[in-house]
Amino acid sequence: MPEPLILPLPDCSDPRLVGGKAAGLGALLRLGFQVPPGICVTTGAVRLAIREIGFDAEAAWARLVTAGPADRVQRLHEYQQQMARLAVPPQVLHELDDALQTLELNRPGSRVRWWAVRSSAIDEDGPRLSLAGAYRSRLGLLREEMASAIPSVWASCWTLSALTRARDARLPTMAVLIQPLLAARAAGVAFSCHPVTGEPHVVVVNAVPGLAEPLVNGTVTPDSFLIDMPPAQPAPRVRQRAISEKSSARIVTEQGVVDHALSPSRRAAPSLDEADVLRLAQLVTQAAACLKTDVDVEWAQDETALWLLQARVIAPHSVRTGLSDATSTWSRANFKETMPDLPSPLGLAFLEEFMEHGILRHYRALGCRIPAGTSSIRIVAGRPYINVSLFQSFTAQLRGDPRLVTEQMGGEGAPIPYGPAPLSWWKVARAGLLMEAKIRRAARRAEGWFREMKDMARVPQDDDATLSSPAALLRQLSAINQRLRERDLTFAIVGGVSQAFMVLGLLLERRLGLEWRARLNASLQGSGAVISANQIYRLTALAEAACREPPARAFLLAEPWRPQGFRAALAGTTFLTKFDVYLRDYGHRGLAESDVASPRFADIPEYVLGVIRAQLPAPSPRAAEDSAQVTAMKRRAALDDIRQRFGRRRHEWICFRWWHRRLDRFLALREANRHHLMYFSAAARRLELQMADHFVATGRLTHREDLFFLLPEEIRLLAEGTGLRGPEWVAQRRAEGDRLARETPSDVIRGLGELTQASADHDAQQPEAKSLGVLLRGLPIGAGVGEGPVRLVLTPADAGTVRRGDVIVTPV
Repeated sequence: MPEPLILPLPDCSDPRLVGGKAAGLGALLRLGFQVPPGICVTTGAVRLAIREIGFDAEAAWARLVTAGPADRVQRLHEYQQQMARLAVPPQVLHELDDALQTLELNRPGSRVRWWAVRSSAIDEDGPRLSLAGAYRSRLGLLREEMASAIPSVWASCWTLSALTRARDARLPTMAVLIQPLLAARAAGVAFSCHPVTGEPHVVVVNAVPGLAEPLVNGTVTPDSFLIDMPPAQPAPRVRQRAISEKSSARIVTEQGVVDHALSPSRRAAPSLDEADVLRLAQLVTQAAACLKTDVDVEWAQDETALWLLQARVIAPHSVRTGLSDATSTWSRANFKETMPDLPSPLGLAFLEEFMEHGILRHYRALGCRIPAGTSSIRIVAGRPYINVSLFQSFTAQLRGDPRLVTEQMGGEGAPIPYGPAPLSWWKVARAGLLMEAKIRRAARRAEGWFREMKDMARVPQDDDATLSSPAALLRQLSAINQRLRERDLTFAIVGGVSQAFMVLGLLLERRLGLEWRARLNASLQGSGAVISANQIYRLTALAEAACREPPARAFLLAEPWRPQGFRAALAGTTFLTKFDVYLRDYGHRGLAESDVASPRFADIPEYVLGVIRAQLPAPSPRAAEDSAQVTAMKRRAALDDIRQRFGRRRHEWICFRWWHRRLDRFLALREANRHHLMYFSAAARRLELQMADHFVATGRLTHREDLFFLLPEEIRLLAEGTGLRGPEWVAQRRAEGDRLARETPSDVIRGLGELTQASADHDAQQPEAKSLGVLLRGLPIGAGVGEGPVRLVLTPADAGTVRRGDVIVTPV
């Protein structure tokens, strides 16, 4: 019996005859899934066409597989010319026309105008090879175009890309699947298990508005949803979602397939609503169960139904089991302390540069490996997140305890399931010696480096801006950046803190049990925050000075309060003299100070006066000296308690004291390093604002603060006079910032998604949320356990309500 040349889709079952795609869809159709009807031009048709031109395709393919790189390219070009001679045999065209006409007659609704002509090779969508996207498909064709479209699909297996991906397979004989083109509202791909980690009982959905062709081609970023699909109760739920910005959608119109610009409201909207996402996830799970294997499904949704367009087997070797962005936990706890909720583009660029030059290069020098596809920083909804799993991986490679990382960075303390193996012991010993050398060098050089950073702030003041051109200012900025790269001690100082904490933990846990951390924290009170504590004490002292000086007290407590004229109102007072000294010492600090776009206290002295003003009504404020004495007493009491716990083990106590003093020293260095790094930040900010003044004066920017919405390379182009699109770039990023400001991403993110509305809804259903009216989510600022009344501190005015023993909850 001769092999058929044309088959309706329900009869497609043999991949050798109809290819993997048609065989898979035929199976889904017979199982009752919604699949658009179709006609398959079988592999018999292409074999017939090849025989008619006298081309030995099997022998040609064998020569390609064994040819060297240069010979392969030349031979492939020759064979492509042979395949270009292919024509659809007349009997195939006749049968196809009849079959398409029958399909149209049996299809409800209007006549089919546009068709999809899709590849279905015998090695495609199988259990060994997927070859997704390797071959050609064409969308939006008329019936009259079939004679030219089918040979172009046949020839698509004779490309270097297809050969590279399938070179160990036999000749990829090509069938062709023809289906009505759906007028999709949304389309995409979905996976019945996690495509990166292989995690079971989850479905990953990628979606775009309109047809999925831009997604398959890799030209757009899809919306991504991760859905938990537990084998039993509870019901499925969306765990993570990441909604991308879409500028256009590829849609089907009367004129054919066109790219349609989306309205502003639709660009940031999800391509699928949550009900459809869950319905699709259940459909994909059912398909995997029926086919008895995990599948990668292409789908589309039109006005009538949710359709399955393709089902590929997820090959076991395609699931990566290494540390990657998709398998990592991300936290923004640390960044929330030092950066605004929505940092500036320039601030984010500086952060990424600092992470590379100030942190990662040191880990590489220690011998740690960073897996390909793994980032240290990720920007989600305009906010920076640090890769906690990557830093846990570094600790594990150095044979340390990865749990300590989450105490400093946030996260959830879960062990990392993937990552590079620990270094050999001799490499760990080498890394230890190298790290010890870095730590000791940092201790020796810190004071000199801190003075040098303070000198960086002595750049031309704003009224001298006309003395320097943008190019000269750029050179100054580049020079201080280079000095920071070469001399920065952050990695070594933080390493000194981590090393001492680890050793003290080993010493104390054996003697104090679970209490060791609380006792150690108490013994360190004031150690790691000398500069910050002094800053607070100075503010308290200023409040007390204002209380003792009637003009200052009257000005600060006046209603309504107008701080803008404070210099004239406070002229000649002791309070103003002390306030100026405070600004001299701390004016380079600020709120969200790690972002150069954030103003310093010297720029906004009225804010600092507001903090002092908020303390004045507080009853009997404790003197700064009293606070320091209380802290010192608690510290001595904790050390005495630890000494007693060691008992007669004097050698352990001596070892503890040595490491405790070292930790004390490096906690102070860490605080001082941060304080002096802000001199560098303030210097960079001043230079950038001077450049911005030049750009505003020459019409290259509208406002001086616009500069912070540009990237370093764009600033360089503006300085050279070639960046004519400055205002356009700024306008786009300001609009994007306004949109992102309305989003509230989670503090901790797993994988490639973020906290979803579904998670928020789940939180709102918890008993605590019902009793309080709202459930507050956040991260502790330090390890340990405490108990007491919760005190919400939302503004400086709330400081007066705080009492000893309160648990403070405040946004950072």
